[in-house]
Amino acid sequence: MKKIAISTWCTDDYAVHLRPDKLKKLVNHFHPEIDFHIVDTKQTEEIKKSNPWMLEDTVRYPDWMMVMSCLPFVEDYDMLIHMDADSFCIGSLDKVIESDKELIGVRNNNFFGKAGSAQPCVSPFYEPYGSGQIGVTDFINAGFVASNDKQFWYEWRDFNKFVAEQSDGRVFNYQPWPMIRNEQDTWNHIFHGRDKYTSEIIDQDGSGVTYGIINQWGDKDHCESWKKLYMKDGMVYLDHPITGEPLRTSVLHAAGVGTMETIKDYGDQYQWLYGMISDEVADHIRSIVGD
Repeated sequence: MKKIAISTWCTDDYAVHLRPDKLKKLVNHFHPEIDFHIVDTKQTEEIKKSNPWMLEDTVRYPDWMMVMSCLPFVEDYDMLIHMDADSFCIGSLDKVIESDKELIGVRNNNFFGKAGSAQPCVSPFYEPYGSGQIGVTDFINAGFVASNDKQFWYEWRDFNKFVAEQSDGRVFNYQPWPMIRNEQDTWNHIFHGRDKYTSEIIDQDGSGVTYGIINQWGDKDHCESWKKLYMKDGMVYLDHPITGEPLRTSVLHAAGVGTMETIKDYGDQYQWLYGMISDEVADHIRSIVGD
């Protein structure tokens, strides 16, 4: 049995409202065997001091904290998962855990080819990683990153460091890769890179599951679809909006939809979430995290 950990980055000022302690409860309800690490303000400052490039005036360090908050745990685990703190683990992560691929990702764009209710995220695909474009169904979200390969985390850090050091604080100056600007761009390039790692997008169409913002869609609101979440056999489901297939839903990811100012009005992001989902799903979550 492989040893697994999840790391989430959440400084103390955000933790009051995002409540990563509740995310830990959710994860460990479904997976008591998984270690859950919260990288807080103190650890963030330690990471920055140990990596002087992150202290440069031209570097916006939050753009590069996903991998940096995972690195302290790489050598202690067989599989390491980064999960954004504005996520809700509402079901089993078995599809990810059982994967033997070196890299496991989740889709950024939904079944309608959009990012929520907005235009889809796509990216040029630069040499030497590839060519052409990383398209709508292949572009992955960096809010959920899993790997069975320790070396990946070090490569991702080095790629991020190189890109960060090309910026003057406003514009990225490395012309061969003008559209690589943050961790999501570098993650997509490594994930899809030719002759790099074995990889799997866990919630592609036909997988029967959703793990991230693929389950967001709506005409005006990114999360209108969450109103249609329902319980079946003790698990949360959302029907495919085109085929009607029941999709077992493991992760909801706010991904900036609930702005911090909005969440503060509710107290924390769980109260915000309860206001947009059905009572039965809200009660399911409450029964795990308490309130």
